[in-house]
Amino acid sequence: MRLRQILISSLLVSCPLGQLSADAVYTQKDRDDLLVGSEFKLRWNKIKLGEMTFSVSAGEMLISKISGRTFGPLRLVKNYDGVATEVFQHRGSTYRLEGINSGFKETREIIFSVDAIPRIETFNEKNSQSGLTPEISWGRDAESPLSLFRRITKSANENSLCSGAHIIYDGKRKYEVFLEQKKLRENTRRSLGLSKLDASKYWLCSVSMKGDSIVVQEGEKKMLDNSTPTARHKKAKTPQQKSRFKWSRVWLFGADDRTLDFVLSEDCGAINLAGFVLSTSFGPVIGRAAQACKNDS
Repeated sequence: MRLRQILISSLLVSCPLGQLSADAVYTQKDRDDLLVGSEFKLRWNKIKLGEMTFSVSAGEMLISKISGRTFGPLRLVKNYDGVATEVFQHRGSTYRLEGINSGFKETREIIFSVDAIPRIETFNEKNSQSGLTPEISWGRDAESPLSLFRRITKSANENSLCSGAHIIYDGKRKYEVFLEQKKLRENTRRSLGLSKLDASKYWLCSVSMKGDSIVVQEGEKKMLDNSTPTARHKKAKTPQQKSRFKWSRVWLFGADDRTLDFVLSEDCGAINLAGFVLSTSFGPVIGRAAQACKNDS
């Protein structure tokens, strides 16, 4: 989740993802290790757009990973294959992103520390060799995309975590993200293949990402007013920078507003994720688990 970062952005998105080549940034063994986590296929109707894999390991340090790659028509605008990793330590973490973007090797490394603004250690992208420098006004509150993802998945056990406004920073852009608990709708449950009998065991955390809050590349930015994030969320301006191709709106971290619903359950493995749904102007993109949760096995 650009979610090649998180949410690649997402999440995200954030969301990610080109075929592996000889110069891929991670080995087949790395991919095999990642498959220990939860694997998801992204589809719009019956068209496969990509795949994503989430994993978490805990030893002396907590390590979270999201890997992904694009397929089908999405590759026309985002031919990407990458891995985002975050190593969490006491009072801080190190966020790394490595990917192949249309044949170009991209890397980022950002240090997040408590009570300090994030620090870019490495930044190399297809169209830029320098990232966005955090401002003091928001940098101390900024979180990485994977930190936000941790918060969302932990909300399956602690519901209060799915709430409030958050600042997400991925080295290239800054986002305002809003978390809200919502009711699991019948069409969402059905599209993810979840058991109707166990519907009460699922939890939905909705993520709204405001496109008008994005600070864009190398000094170009949209000036944010002095209102609170919550106030801007309630009355957001129409984004001036719109995606050129409608398929690029599938990308979780883009110039348009994004709404992404995560469906969680305590019976869905280490990360509690049963599936996710990205809302678009031409219908939902479904991230469905390759293996069912215990509730549905």
